[in-house]
Amino acid sequence: MTREEIVNFLEKGRMILRLGTLDSTTGGPVIHPVWYYFAYDRFFFFTDKDASKLRNVKRESAVYFTIDIDTRPYIGVRGKGTARVVPESEETIELKEKIVRKYLDRSDPRYNMAIEKARSNRSIVLEVIPSYYTVWDYSKHE
Repeated sequence: MTREEIVNFLEKGRMILRLGTLDSTTGGPVIHPVWYYFAYDRFFFFTDKDASKLRNVKRESAVYFTIDIDTRPYIGVRGKGTARVVPESEETIELKEKIVRKYLDRSDPRYNMAIEKARSNRSIVLEVIPSYYTVWDYSKHE
């Protein structure tokens, strides 16, 4: 895939990002499915302030991630990065709203509740800065 195709894949799709962290209590691996927004070569997602994924990345900021389509033709991106909490601001509220709008249409009955959560102080934005990634695209082989 070209750089432009990768960015288009990450920006346009409604795939779930699977975030791999290390459990803050046991040290074992944990996978967290999250809605994400891709911009500035970074992944953004939000979570509750008491969520285990937040505790995990505060303890160990190295994370792994994968975003893929699980039907033919198989296409995906996976990699490693560093996660950090984004300080709360008007921009983080806008990021959370962009994430909701990416995954839910206004006609969806969950939309208003999700937007309310995005605007509340109950959630926090995390950012993953990839240090490397690899892609696969089997549509070019079929």
